Amino acid sequence: MKKYIYAAAVALIFSGTLIAQGKPEKQAQEKAKMAKEKSIEQKNQTKDKAEKEVQKGKDNIKEKVKENQGKGNAYGTDKNGLSGKEFGQQRAEEARMKSRKELEISVEDGQRKIKNAREKIKKSTDELERKHRERSITNEEYERRKRTIEEASKEVNKLEEQVKRTKEIIFGN
Repeated sequence: MKKYIYAAAVALIFSGTLIAQGKPEKQAQEKAKMAKEKSIEQKNQTKDKAEKEVQKGKDNIKEKVKENQGKGNAYGTDKNGLSGKEFGQQRAEEARMKSRKELEISVEDGQRKIKNAREKIKKSTDELERKHRERSITNEEYERRKRTIEEASKEVNKLEEQVKRTKEIIFGN
C-alpha cells in the first residue's frame, strides 16, 4: 500500500509540474494581450486628447472672432454728419497736423543740440588755445585736436542746414 501511495504522490507531483509548465505560456499570452489592449487604449486616449485640444482651439478662435467684431479701428463709423469725402479730408488734415507737430518738435530738438554743440566747441577751442600758449601740449597734439574740433564744427553746420530746410518745409519761409 505504501508503494501505491508513494506512486500516487509521485504521479501527482509530476502532473502538477506538467500543468505548471503549460501555465507560463498562457500567462505570457495573456500579458501580451493585455499589453496590446493597453497600448491601443493609450493611443485612443491620446487621440481623444488631441481632438479635444483641436476643438478647444477652434472654439477659442471662434470666440475671439466674435469678440473682435465691431472693435476694429472703425474709422468712419461715426462721421458726425460728414460725408465720406469730407470725413476722409478731415482725417488727412489731422494726420498732417500731427506730422507737423512732430517736425516742430524735431526742429526744436535740433536747435537745442546745435546750441549745446557750439558751446562745447567754443569751450574746447578756448581750452586748446590756452594749453597751446602754455606749452602744456605738443604742436602735433595741438594740430590733431584742432582737426577734431573742426570736424565736429562741420557736422554741426550740416545739422544746422538740415534744421533750416525742415523749418522751410514747415513754415514755408
